[in-house]
Amino acid sequence: MGRFATREDEVDDLFRLGVFTDLYRVVRQGVRAGVENYLIKRLEPLCGYDRRVDLAEATRSLIALEDGTAAGDGERQRVVAGYDEDDCRATLALRDWLEERRAELAERLGQELPRPTFAEKPGAAEDPETARIRSALLAGVSAETSGAIAWDVSAETSEGQARALLADLLDWHRREDKPAWWRYFYLRTLSPAELIGEPDALGGLSGGEMVGQVKRSVVRRFRFPAQEHKFSAGGTACDPATDKQWSVCDVDDARGTIDLKMGSTYAGPWPAALIEVGPPRTGE
Repeated sequence: MGRFATREDEVDDLFRLGVFTDLYRVVRQGVRAGVENYLIKRLEPLCGYDRRVDLAEATRSLIALEDGTAAGDGERQRVVAGYDEDDCRATLALRDWLEERRAELAERLGQELPRPTFAEKPGAAEDPETARIRSALLAGVSAETSGAIAWDVSAETSEGQARALLADLLDWHRREDKPAWWRYFYLRTLSPAELIGEPDALGGLSGGEMVGQVKRSVVRRFRFPAQEHKFSAGGTACDPATDKQWSVCDVDDARGTIDLKMGSTYAGPWPAALIEVGPPRTGE
């Protein structure tokens, strides 16, 4: 989608309306199974899915394609494509199996189980100045040239290619920001305990004692269990529960502490988790 600038609004709508469901999270929180982990391959016997592609052969083909030894090998590519298709079909089978368990529970309880509802939210309107410049660049350029692959050598003229490419670049930053925003909003749906396992978040915070002062603000120290994260001094952290943002004064992974600068009059609630504030602004 980002590469070819297609179906952007449709994908945005799917995220905005909460259509996507993390089945791994659903299974991990709602199912107890005798498996070593809850990855889709371990759950296939549970939901009755039989893979069409042998996993050992798929692994060999994946390694060969990744290290370049199978470049142009059509058979290896077909094996990997079949492996990916198996993952998709297994996920669908798991979804259907979970729906069956849901129906069984509703029957036992004698009532319909509620489902989440989502109110449609308006998407962001295109910047009128961007639309004006795009229209000017594409004036006189054929639909083929201004399509998703504007740099195709089959385009009618090199000038048409250049104009279409420039028009496409107008939205480059916006398209590049989308995955980061999707990630941001996904992290906001997770609990502080779940955020411990996310590499771009910090979960399980405790404490909040004052350890210093910066002008009219105070520095408060929070402790966290050992985990991977990307926070460092000089950055900004956001509390997903309150939307409050604070400057990071210091991070000590050895001691498991992070120091945040807060207003001297702020009395809580203290953050139980932190996430990044979103992608850099590119309006200019």
